[in-house]
Amino acid sequence: MRRLVVLLAISGLLVTAPLVTSCGGSEEKLMEKPQRPKRPSRPGSSSSGDKDEIVTLKFENPKWDLIQPYFAKFLEQKHTAPKDLFAPRVAKFIPRPAVETREEVEETIAKVEDEPPRGPLEQYALKDYRLMIIMSGTAVPKAVVVDPKSQAYVIQRDTRIGSKGGIVESITQYMVVVKEPNEENATKITIKPPYLDLATHAGFEDEEAPPEEEFAVPPSRPVTDLP
Repeated sequence: MRRLVVLLAISGLLVTAPLVTSCGGSEEKLMEKPQRPKRPSRPGSSSSGDKDEIVTLKFENPKWDLIQPYFAKFLEQKHTAPKDLFAPRVAKFIPRPAVETREEVEETIAKVEDEPPRGPLEQYALKDYRLMIIMSGTAVPKAVVVDPKSQAYVIQRDTRIGSKGGIVESITQYMVVVKEPNEENATKITIKPPYLDLATHAGFEDEEAPPEEEFAVPPSRPVTDLP
């Protein structure tokens, strides 16, 4: 009886062994990843060989020779932090004006205060004064001028006249000579009457005689009330 039980147990083990081995193999097959099918390579393509190989292609470019030296210098430069594209560039292209110091401004103010005050004959330009009378032939020649406001003044040699600092150099019978600074030629103010050209009016045979007004000579003005 015991012998029969042992035989049954051994036969049961032999029957269950192939079932266990077959189940384990199916699990291993399920865990494996499916492999993709390989694509057929095109004829003449370089990918038909090994994938680890690197193929270098060189093309001739004549324009590369023009920029090659500059590109080589660019590679040698050290990499720095990027610049601020929105930073103001005005100070780089437009120089800042030089600001005068406080001491220089004080000096210029002192120079202006040192200038002597202008007199009544230095308020207008020299051309605005009219020469009215000249008293010559004396020890001190004098003349009378009138400003734009019809105010009369007596001038003599070394008298300042005009807004540019002119000085009277001389007074003659019909002329007053004034020399202004920074001017090459002196200014001449004259009251000389026009010449009467008798040769122009000599002999009127076929032409009418000119009117008497052309021959009229302005009367001389008496010189009085001069200091």
